[in-house]
Amino acid sequence: MDAVTMHAALHALILRPGCYSGVHVAVRGLVHAMAAHAERAGGADSISCFLLKSLPGGERPPPGSKTQIVPVGFPANSRLGRIIWEECFLPRRARRLGADVLHCAAYTAPKRAAVPVVLTVHDIFGLAVPRFCAASNRRHLRRRMPASIAGAARVIVPTEAVKNDLLRWRALDTPLARRVGDPDRLEAKIRVIPWGVDARFRRVDDGPRLDALRLRHGLPPKFALIAARPEPKKNLVMAIRGFFAAMAIDRLPHRLVMV
Repeated sequence: MDAVTMHAALHALILRPGCYSGVHVAVRGLVHAMAAHAERAGGADSISCFLLKSLPGGERPPPGSKTQIVPVGFPANSRLGRIIWEECFLPRRARRLGADVLHCAAYTAPKRAAVPVVLTVHDIFGLAVPRFCAASNRRHLRRRMPASIAGAARVIVPTEAVKNDLLRWRALDTPLARRVGDPDRLEAKIRVIPWGVDARFRRVDDGPRLDALRLRHGLPPKFALIAARPEPKKNLVMAIRGFFAAMAIDRLPHRLVMV
């Protein structure tokens, strides 16, 4: 029997210069990992990746025999441009490239895709707590995210918590509930695939290097680290309270460091 091969189109137009939120970091890592896998696998699988023309070269994976970078030219900060391109041009371009599947890496997918869609939903803040989103983003997610989830062949979420959020939201009287219909149908197509860990994150045992780093940043010998943007949905107040509660109960010698 001949091996089954696949040409995947990856919609990663959410990436733009100078944006480093958690979702952007996760999508950037996905782009590079999928391209590296296509080159390393040695089979006939291939990938076409839709990226903004303005994305710096260092942010893009190198093109190869199995990886095609498809540059798209709307303004980097134009959410409206991205929405219009996604709805009107992406399905045709994916079909023209001969894609077998379209992977939309962040929340929404075009209404009429000519091939099966895999959709990644990183969280459901836009549906569950829309006050945490910018107004324009909130309107777009509430209008398109439920339909995108309903129309996708597979929905990827990074954690069991996001899966449970989606299923719980489905049980309420919401646009998602009305679109998806049978709750078993939604659960059957959700796959929990955790975000990967970049190779840069690894244990460092070089004592002098660690001492120099502590000296440069004024770090204590033991500390707990919070790395997050100071925005309401990160719930930093609860994280700080939890840390000081742990200090009081367990007498931890640690300090709290926030980045």
